[in-house]
Amino acid sequence: MTSIWRLDGRNALVTGGTRGIGRAIVEELEALGARVAVVARGGTDGLAGVTADVTSVEDRARIVAFVREWGALHLLVHNAGGNVRSPLVGYDDATIERMIALNLTAPLLLSRDLHPFLRAAGDASVVHVGSVAGHLALPTGVAYGAAKAGLAQASRTLALEWARDGIGSTRSRPGTRARHWSSRCCRGPRRSRRSSPARRSAGSPSRARSRRRSRFSFSRPRRTSRGSASLWMAGCRSRASPRSRANADRLAPPH
Repeated sequence: MTSIWRLDGRNALVTGGTRGIGRAIVEELEALGARVAVVARGGTDGLAGVTADVTSVEDRARIVAFVREWGALHLLVHNAGGNVRSPLVGYDDATIERMIALNLTAPLLLSRDLHPFLRAAGDASVVHVGSVAGHLALPTGVAYGAAKAGLAQASRTLALEWARDGIGSTRSRPGTRARHWSSRCCRGPRRSRRSSPARRSAGSPSRARSRRRSRFSFSRPRRTSRGSASLWMAGCRSRASPRSRANADRLAPPH
């Protein structure tokens, strides 16, 4: 199927772009004609880009130097991230600090450092790849969930601050369908209420029917795949409305 739009002549930078969701985004962007570079700490796997750790001050400076050669950056995708699943009492200080730095602090600092090149593009977008763990209480680890929740709020605030510069900011929320632990975690209380003897005697749905009804997709409507969702992230433009630009001029701090 032929796409109704293209990204020819646009520059895109994807952190964590050598595997998984990041690699899917890169491939989609390239198929749509964009010039894409990746950032990965383990090497670029033959792709254009920079071998760098986004949590390192020196490595972020090298990323900025790379983008400076382009002059303008039309799309910045913050995909790099990671998690160590554990209860809070199982983390040491270094692990918590590393997860906050990787999933929250580094995207903020890199966006700040690349702002001049995003503004030079005139119609740029910053996409933050978040997680359903930043919106729901899930047993994925409190440090990761807190960082992703912070990233979601940062994306919203950034959209306000940078609207007057013609830079959009949005977020994607990859998740998983209700299966295994996620299904048990989120469906249990609802199922127990619906399937109580009192509710059954009053004509409430059966246990099996209740279980079917309670199945849902965490990530709806932004389910990440190698196709449509990658396309959505690649083409996302959070164009600011006149009201948003007015609010930005009133509330955003001066440059």
